[in-house]
Amino acid sequence: MGYASLEKLKKYLGGGLEDDEYTDDDEVLTDALEWATDRVEDITQLKFGVAFDTERRFTNIDWRRRGNQGPRIWLDQFLIEIASITIEGNEVDDDTYFGFPVNEPPYHAVQFRWDNWPSASLSIIKDNAIVINGKWGYSTTVPKTVELATIRLAAYYYREKDSQEFETIGNEETGEKRLSKNEPKYVADLLRTKFKRRIWHGAGKP
Repeated sequence: MGYASLEKLKKYLGGGLEDDEYTDDDEVLTDALEWATDRVEDITQLKFGVAFDTERRFTNIDWRRRGNQGPRIWLDQFLIEIASITIEGNEVDDDTYFGFPVNEPPYHAVQFRWDNWPSASLSIIKDNAIVINGKWGYSTTVPKTVELATIRLAAYYYREKDSQEFETIGNEETGEKRLSKNEPKYVADLLRTKFKRRIWHGAGKP
């Protein structure tokens, strides 16, 4: 699913007129929206409008003490909602942990409490034995800034579809994408200004 609708792209290109010439090229417009959505994710390194729970696996735990708080798991992607956590096959009670920062999703870590840590003596976790199920991404809805950036990029790709200033990414097996070498810089600047937060990979410190 893209970050903007075909209907809104048509209105943007045609000034809101349903009989505008741009409305006759739905296949190309749809491709442009897909390219623009991929490009937004490339620029921000984030996913938006996440609707389904998926699992990610982790091994490393940060055991450093932080007052009365317990271990912490640093995430490799933003997490909006936590559905469940299992450690070596055992589901952890949801009162054992909370997303970090507190009350400020998306989360970039999961914080456990020592008083009900499932195994306080457990210091070695098998590879990928920690399974976190939830909605991975920046938001469950598509922010207006992201929608606008997607529409503007898609409109640019569509208008430049016959230009020679494109480069092909991919191949026949993976699928080709023709992206402009001179796409509007202001779109990338808009996204980078709006979404300054970044991901901390692995079990490192922010």
